[in-house]
Amino acid sequence: MNLFLKGFLIGIAKIIPGVSGAMISVSLGIYDKLINAVTSFFDNKKDNFRFLVIFGLGVLLAIVSFSNIIRYFINNY
Repeated sequence: MNLFLKGFLIGIAKIIPGVSGAMISVSLGIYDKLINAVTSFFDNKKDNFRFLVIFGLGVLLAIVSFSNIIRYFINNY
């Protein structure tokens, strides 16, 4: 659940102009784990796949749910 929430926060950061998702992932302490899961994916497929799927679902849910809100604020303010 913690990983999903971190992915959710990074997903929100990805759609806000001027905010870097990488900066947020470093702040949350997940950047090294993400890079390691991608670069050594085939060393431990099951755990890396599980890690990336949970994280990716958090990111996708945040992008889908907050993109309209961000677009509204950008257009109106």
